[in-house]
Order: sequence, then structure tokens, then C-alpha cells
Amino acid sequence: MTSAVLTTCVLLFAGAVRWIVVHREKSQRSAGVYANRFVMISDDGMPRELSDSEKAHLNAEYRLGDGNRPYIKDDYRSLTPDGRIFGYLPRRKLPRDLSLPDPNSIAIRHRRILTAVQLVVAILLVATGSTVVVLWIVLAAMSFDATKYGLLPWTAAGVLLFGLAFIAIASIASIPGIIWAKHLAKSIPARWRSVATIPARTGSIIMVIGLLLAVAVLVFVSLRSR
Repeated sequence: MTSAVLTTCVLLFAGAVRWIVVHREKSQRSAGVYANRFVMISDDGMPRELSDSEKAHLNAEYRLGDGNRPYIKDDYRSLTPDGRIFGYLPRRKLPRDLSLPDPNSIAIRHRRILTAVQLVVAILLVATGSTVVVLWIVLAAMSFDATKYGLLPWTAAGVLLFGLAFIAIASIASIPGIIWAKHLAKSIPARWRSVATIPARTGSIIMVIGLLLAVAVLVFVSLRSR
């Protein structure tokens, strides 16, 4: 009897504590201050303050099982299913040997400037390769004879022979630029990240279209010559 009463008291106490915690979190979310309890751990393992969009993400209400619920780390060393250290971490669980950087510090400003310069270089690489592909596409379009549904004789050989060569040359600049731009975009603040990924996405689309057109022209001319 005593054991049953004790068990019941423990369960009631645990339920009361749980209700208090849930009610407190709900009140903090409604007030927009729940996110203040967390910091963001970047992919490089360094902590930082949350951006406005990340705070809104944490302060929002979610139903149980909602796939959009934010990933909150149990501790600093916790990893996501894909092996990343990235995620929200309660401030009280931040290791003592790690400190939040001052957003106005010279080192932070220099890092941002360096990232911006590197992103510009990556964009230039993507633009260089994309320009080569676009020029070849324009050349192929100008070489097309709509009346005969084929390439003009004096340009067919050039478009046929050099189409894939144009794409290969363009990929020397574009592919490293695309990979670099995607990597740099991860370190861009969340509110600008979608904009920072535009060059990489655009370059990828142009390269794929150019490759498909080059192969299509090669196959088309080969079939027409038979």
C-alpha cells in the first residue's frame, strides 16, 4: 500500500513538473522570448547568436510530429542524422571553453569581408563558364536552318566538333565555382542564404542545359548525315 501511494505521488509530481515546463515554454513562445535560451552551433562547431529568422523558427508553435520543428541538440557533441554538428543548443549546455563571438569584433568583420570576397570570386568563375556555354548555345541557334530543319553546312562541322569541347572548357571554371559557392553559402546569414545560392543554382542549370544540347546536336547531326 505504501509503495503504491509513493509511486502515485512520484507520478503526480513528475506530471506537475512536466506541465509547468510545457506551460512555461508555451508562455515564452507567445512572448517571443523562448529563443533567447538558445545559441546556434554552425557547421564548423563555433557558436553564434541566433538570427531573426532563426528566433522566429524557435518561437513558433508546432504540433507533435511536425517535420518543420527545429532540431534542438541534447548537448554540444550531438550530431544530426547526416553527421552534422549544426543545430540549436541551450545556452546552459554550451561548453565553457567556447564563447559567443562579439558581432562587432574586428575578427568577425574580417571573416565576413573574406567570405564576401571569396563568394564574388566563385560567382565570377561560375559566370565565366556559363558565358562560354551561353555563347555556344547562341552559335548553335544561329547555325540552325529553319527551312531545312538542320544546321547550315558551313557551320555544322564546327558546332558538331566543338560543342562538347565548349562544355568541357566551361566546366573547368564553372564546376569549381559552383562547389565553392555552395560551400560559402552555408556560412552566409540565413536571411541571405537563399540569395547566395542563386549563382550556384543558375550555373548548374546552364551547364546541364548546355551539355544536353551539345549531346542532342551531336546525335541530330549524326542521324542527319546517314
